[in-house]
Amino acid sequence: MRLKDRELIHDLARPVGAPMPVTAGVTETFRKMVADGLGDHDNTGMVNFYRARKN
Repeated sequence: MRLKDRELIHDLARPVGAPMPVTAGVTETFRKMVADGLGDHDNTGMVNFYRARKN
């Protein structure tokens, strides 16, 4: 799932008032990954993204 897919989930949930706190957090992380040039990575890339930030 890519950033555009996660944003679509938010767009569909918003009108019906469905809270999506975990999806919101993951989406924000993917936005940061895109900003760092890692937009083509998947969930595994997210783990590596956090590992790189930790060090």
